[in-house]
Amino acid sequence: MLAGLLVKYMDHLKQKPDALFLKYLILANQWIRLRAHNKAHAEDAPLKGIKLGFGFDRGFGIVGSLGKFNGFLGDDGVAVDYLFKKDKLKAEGINVPMTWYVGAGGYGDWDGDLGARLPVGLEMGFAERLDGFAQLIPRYRFNNNTDFGLDFAIGVRYQF
Repeated sequence: MLAGLLVKYMDHLKQKPDALFLKYLILANQWIRLRAHNKAHAEDAPLKGIKLGFGFDRGFGIVGSLGKFNGFLGDDGVAVDYLFKKDKLKAEGINVPMTWYVGAGGYGDWDGDLGARLPVGLEMGFAERLDGFAQLIPRYRFNNNTDFGLDFAIGVRYQF
């Protein structure tokens, strides 16, 4: 494609300036239409709504989000949460999209620990298609020294 454009450019140099301008105008129009077509297909992409990134939850690892589900796969274990309450947060003087949420889920550590958890968190968009999150997670461990605890998680995700 690039070679074809270069050949067209070399041919244009041999023509009158008005004809050259008109051809560049047509080429620019075609480029804009192609970009609009690609953008329309991106909105129908199969990964739309999926967020993937990295963070710290059950150790350091991969974080993901799909709809009302958040997940984590890390070097200490795995966790999955269902977000049953999610709403926009409006703060005066801050012009950044923020959302707070509460969920319920479970976790399993590679050493055999299993438990339930109740994440309470905040998402904040800081760039196009990028967001950061932080959450406090009260948890109850079922086995291996049953106890209550408070964990935290933090990470960055890219939205497809």
